[in-house]
Amino acid sequence: MDEIEEMLRYIGVKSVDELFEDIPRSIRRDLAIAEGTDEREVVRDLERILSKNLCARDYAFFLGGGVYFNFVPAIVKAITELPQFYTAYTPYQPEASQGILQAVFEYQSLMAELLEMDVVNASMYDGGSAAAEAMLMARRIRWAGGDRKGQDMDSIAVAKNINPYRRRVLETYAGVARINLIYVDFDKKTGKIDMAGLDEKMSDDVFAFYMENPNFFGVVEDEVVRVRDVIGDRIFIVGVNPYSLGVIIPPGRYDADIVVGDAQPLGLSMNMGGPSLGVFACKAKYVRRMPGRLIGMTADADGRRAFCMTLQTREQHIRRGRATSNICTNNTLCAIAVAVYLALIGGVGLRRLGIETMKKARKLCRVINEFEHCLSPIFDGKFFNEFVAKIDGIKERYHDFVRNGVFPGIPIGDSFEGMNPNAILVSVGDAVTDEDIEKYRRALEVMASD
Repeated sequence: MDEIEEMLRYIGVKSVDELFEDIPRSIRRDLAIAEGTDEREVVRDLERILSKNLCARDYAFFLGGGVYFNFVPAIVKAITELPQFYTAYTPYQPEASQGILQAVFEYQSLMAELLEMDVVNASMYDGGSAAAEAMLMARRIRWAGGDRKGQDMDSIAVAKNINPYRRRVLETYAGVARINLIYVDFDKKTGKIDMAGLDEKMSDDVFAFYMENPNFFGVVEDEVVRVRDVIGDRIFIVGVNPYSLGVIIPPGRYDADIVVGDAQPLGLSMNMGGPSLGVFACKAKYVRRMPGRLIGMTADADGRRAFCMTLQTREQHIRRGRATSNICTNNTLCAIAVAVYLALIGGVGLRRLGIETMKKARKLCRVINEFEHCLSPIFDGKFFNEFVAKIDGIKERYHDFVRNGVFPGIPIGDSFEGMNPNAILVSVGDAVTDEDIEKYRRALEVMASD
């Protein structure tokens, strides 16, 4: 107490309450903070609170839409929890931390091989931030050296069948950057991009086109070569689910200029939505316009192999007006986790998991279609591990599924214009078992019998 009184005297204040005089009395209230307690009681209290959460592994879990219930090998956590790695940051004296730099370099190399792209950065926050930064980068590329600044608003064409949450992120960035989003509709029969509609949107002020493959409906966009031809010399941005690339053609092979995505399915838990890992890749000729950090391999003064940060085009390293991005950190720990996962399972393992997941998704799709009040899938396009089904009354009966131990998917009837109101996006991660699929069947039987 004497110490508190001494501090108050030093700063010329009579009481602790006087420090809070700027807070209006009308909004003050008793914080009702309990007295301190011992660690055992704190742990019990936290466990009581956490017990109210629903855990995916205790249910037949078919939610997806960007965050997936995949198995994470124990070695991923064992390595990322090493104290040498356990930080989200690349160090501010990075060359002193060769281990972290090499691990991130390995992530960049593995991801570049998976995407078949020239350059991958050290990571972005998530798939949404990566897509938005790709949009800004595309405009820098398209109008580099031109006289467009200050004239009519630039436009980017965006496929309407992308993740709606990612679409909102694009809209937020675009509003500040004075970029007009022009949406390209999807074919209501196949779920794929409407190619005639895409061609109509290619006006002179459009500097890029953004699509996702597989798209939000899980449908594989198999006309990507034609898309490249239609958009011409505009920047081609492709959002991917990296997990799918064990079985789907990588974007580098169909001439994507910038590739983004979310690597959460590759060794990261769902984590209640985050943290995740934004993937960002591009062609080598665009590397100097790329946001984020890059780790490079070089030689030290003695000629030994060394790793360093290179092309540090970030706000705090150069003048703000010349920076490629305001992003001032990245998700290094998550990138290391993905590197461990990819190194563990390899290309053959990723392909095996992809095929296994596709088979389970098709099995569940057939199960749903057995019931009269269902249609699965509602789109004709080929799908990877997600599909859109119609289950009559799904919004009203959703909690009945949950009470029967099943999270059946994400209702999306209100998310897209013209979508069936009973549409639901069903996702099958590699943690889903045949028993989970049978639980889905039994939940549908209960629903049909009522």
